[in-house]
Amino acid sequence: MANRSVKFEKNLSAQQAAAFLRDLADKIESGLVDQMEEVDLQFDDFKKMKIGIKRVDDLIEIKAKVKYSSLHHVAENPAESQPSALEEKVEPPAYSILKKRMQKTFKALGVGLRAGKVPEKSLVDSFAADSELMISYSGYGDEFYEVFLQAVQSFLDACDRGNAPEAAKLYNALKARRKECHGRYK
Repeated sequence: MANRSVKFEKNLSAQQAAAFLRDLADKIESGLVDQMEEVDLQFDDFKKMKIGIKRVDDLIEIKAKVKYSSLHHVAENPAESQPSALEEKVEPPAYSILKKRMQKTFKALGVGLRAGKVPEKSLVDSFAADSELMISYSGYGDEFYEVFLQAVQSFLDACDRGNAPEAAKLYNALKARRKECHGRYK
């Protein structure tokens, strides 16, 4: 079969680069690396992938080269690139893995807010998705989940409005709730 390679290059902020790499790692870990929406690359049939990361001024330059073992990854019909029913039923990560990922994301949210900036949408969306996933695990503070989700929604609303001071205040409230819950369940 013929080999084909595709290159990708993008300059991103530090938060965007971290979110992109986190998304890539999550997709590799879950086995759902069929396509990344952010770039025109598909990973379902990749043979080799090289990623280069370099700081250029205040941006992070990410270069990727993906070598495919065949040409079948290029879908002639857009419906072919949709995930199958089997792919959609991927098991959620272990609670400890989710907790570590959320810890990193939460810390990154705080860094932006301390700088007086509303966090990147991809980072906020990642935190929101992981928060929804977290409450699906029972036995880890179930009695806090409803109040936690309300606090997360308020935080998301403040971020969507671009209100950094309000988002920072709500972030600190979430941090206090997290400390209270983790104090009981560690």
